[in-house]
Amino acid sequence: MEPESPRSKKPTKPLGKKNPSKLPSSRICINLSDCKYSVHREVCKELGWRVIRNDEFNFFCDIIWNDAAVNQDILGTLKPFQKLNHFPGIFTIARKNFLAFHLKKMAKEFPTFYNFFPETFCVPADRSNLIRFAETCRPNQPFIVKPEASSQGKGIFLVRKIDDIPSGDPYVVQRYIDKPMLIDGLKFDLRVYILITSVTPLTMYMYHEGLGRFATENYTAPSQKNLSPMCQHLTNYAINKGSSKFSVDKDPLKADSGHKRSLKSVWHSLEEMGFSSEKIIDQIKKIAIKTLCSIQPILSHIYNSCQPEDITGGMCFEVLGLDIIIDESGKPFLLEVNHAPSFNTDTPFDNQVKSQLLRDLFKLLDVTIERRNAIQAQYKQKLEERISQRISKNIVGGNREADRKLYRSKILEHAANNSGGFSLIYSGHENTCEPYNSFMSYAQKMHLIQTGVLSEKAEDKNRQSSKAPLVGARPEKENRPLDNLLRKQLSMCQAEQKLATKAQKEKINHSVKRLSLPKQLSLPLKALFSPEPAQKVEKKEVKPCIVNIGMF
Repeated sequence: MEPESPRSKKPTKPLGKKNPSKLPSSRICINLSDCKYSVHREVCKELGWRVIRNDEFNFFCDIIWNDAAVNQDILGTLKPFQKLNHFPGIFTIARKNFLAFHLKKMAKEFPTFYNFFPETFCVPADRSNLIRFAETCRPNQPFIVKPEASSQGKGIFLVRKIDDIPSGDPYVVQRYIDKPMLIDGLKFDLRVYILITSVTPLTMYMYHEGLGRFATENYTAPSQKNLSPMCQHLTNYAINKGSSKFSVDKDPLKADSGHKRSLKSVWHSLEEMGFSSEKIIDQIKKIAIKTLCSIQPILSHIYNSCQPEDITGGMCFEVLGLDIIIDESGKPFLLEVNHAPSFNTDTPFDNQVKSQLLRDLFKLLDVTIERRNAIQAQYKQKLEERISQRISKNIVGGNREADRKLYRSKILEHAANNSGGFSLIYSGHENTCEPYNSFMSYAQKMHLIQTGVLSEKAEDKNRQSSKAPLVGARPEKENRPLDNLLRKQLSMCQAEQKLATKAQKEKINHSVKRLSLPKQLSLPLKALFSPEPAQKVEKKEVKPCIVNIGMF
């Protein structure tokens, strides 16, 4: 079943009387009532914007920024020029269990392409599969156990035996990468920032700078004696900042030492170790795109349902924080996706990177008075045409697709000239090495099957009739033990059902024969008890008949 959307923290309610009746005509307005970070307010005031605080239901603004996920009802109430900093439905990869669900779904069909995340199991549902996988691993293979909906390293622990995992609580269990890349003897991971500006079609950017988060204890391979020291195995800043060994580089322009470093310094260290940073960056870009391809149909469906007449395609945007770890061979793996990455500015480097990211973000999104006025004028013109021509369908009418293409070309042109530290990594084009359109098509089919719109049986027939299978996709005639086992169990259930139906028919016929009822009543009685649909009975006059109730 498709995972359900979590309930919003607070329900939406209509605008109060205290709210202003219109937007400021000469200033951009942003609502930061549900944003706890000071860096947003500082950057917005620096840009000369009006900041709304302590009034989360005031929608007379150009941008609404919430730290948490938003309810899709908010998107449906927005005007075409307004922007929301979350796509409703993004939780489908932001939660660890949902991320595992979608990536495993894609890996089953495209095993060659979706091999960028550690083997993952959601217990207790996948406990039997976890046990079977552990039997194929080397003895005492370590696993990392995480609560399915937590952050900042809370509740994470390591095990070497499956029996040590609590059986009743929901956890996400991953194969622990026990041979990670080390710099200065320390384990580290990367926080990479990805920007999504549209899901119809999918448009993504990657920021040139990020964070390298280091553990504070020298790394040694997990053993029964060293599973507990989390500052050795976990790189979360929230965990390691409490260590007495934690340190940071006070020069934000360098940030090449300590336990929180710049992404550029990490690339420089890898180059000195003989690895190609350009190759690793390219792999991380592909990881980000393929991860979003797995849920693009869901995001697009929700967006178009909330704003069916929107021609901009950009009323929402999303800043994601991808947690990437690199193994000793230089291969990056995706660990988590954060839809609300931290904008805390505890260190000088944090403040520099995150404030500049926000400046570049607002510039790329073209949040200006001119853009607002142009969109309002365009929709006003369409509305007048609708009234004058008595068009009853929608404002943009039959030219909606043409208007979308024209507006999208303007958006991409503006972004190319005002990207700042962002670089475009995907805009709907097809890559010959990575068939992204095929990924999204398959994700769309799975979404329709899970929602009951498309039957899985019909989809299997269509798949068998296809002539040219995709290179890297799952072979159709592959001998898959799990699928064969499921087929055997299904055939056994069908055979048992046929035997039960046959025995039930014989029992009913025997009962009717024993009752010796009039012929006129025999057929209706059979139809009443028989599981098969009753045949049509011609209406005939039935003479009154007295039946002994006790016989029933």
